[in-house]
Amino acid sequence: WQRDRLIATVLAAIDASIREPWAAMLARHLGAENDSAGAGVADEERRGRRWAVAAHVADLFRGYASQRPQLVLNWAAGIDDDGAGEPLPEDLMWQPRLWRAVAERAGVPSVPERLQQACERVAGEPDCVDLPQRLSVFGPTRLTVDQLRVLRALGEHRDVHLWLPHPSPALWEALGDHEPVTRRH
Repeated sequence: WQRDRLIATVLAAIDASIREPWAAMLARHLGAENDSAGAGVADEERRGRRWAVAAHVADLFRGYASQRPQLVLNWAAGIDDDGAGEPLPEDLMWQPRLWRAVAERAGVPSVPERLQQACERVAGEPDCVDLPQRLSVFGPTRLTVDQLRVLRALGEHRDVHLWLPHPSPALWEALGDHEPVTRRH
């Protein structure tokens, strides 16, 4: 599921699936629906997009895994929804099918599938990771869902401190009327 390997795996899955009815939108985008001797220049240009499309789809799938892990877990379970129980729009229905084709070719579970088990182990067996009792994360401006899950699991038996930047004294003062957010697991 590393980016460079994932691009090649996505490309292979696209090539193997391009004639499937569920991949019709992708086939049109890549000019594969007119793969005949009479195909025009426009179709040649669209077929030349394969690598760029595979790279874009790989980035989408990696983003889903880190930002929307439930989406990927649902797709792995054969549930073609948006990860929150809502149906996918019709124009995106090819994505879960392609994701499953990629997952099958990858041959190993995706990051969200492995992360749940890893977080459970870290939370249940704190000595399985060689880390100090106090952890500090300095200056993140954004944390992904999977990063928060790891920090939460580590926080079961360790002090985890997030040192967050604030953009300005004016904003800090504007937030001063609110209760501080402290959460201890």
